[in-house]
Amino acid sequence: MTKEEYIKTFNVCGRKINLGFDAYGECYFVEWTDSKGAVQSTNFGSRDSDYMRSIYYTFDNRYRELSKKELFGELNDSERAEMSHYQEIFNEEYKK
Repeated sequence: MTKEEYIKTFNVCGRKINLGFDAYGECYFVEWTDSKGAVQSTNFGSRDSDYMRSIYYTFDNRYRELSKKELFGELNDSERAEMSHYQEIFNEEYKK
């Protein structure tokens, strides 16, 4: 990730995730260091600006689990409250 592409660093489940934007590909992407010390990266698709959901789905097992249950309408009240909390985190980020 170049200095020009870098936006910010998130800490998700104890892992530092660097967010960047590739202007040529018109997509957000992330880089992180895996458990073996190698730098890994992935992008979230052209013109997809909902990077927070993508980041959390990739790196937060609980969010991934809840998202799958939400997709099939299987969340209980407690889990809906958890998802609401995640959405508050995402909304706060997007306000910046």
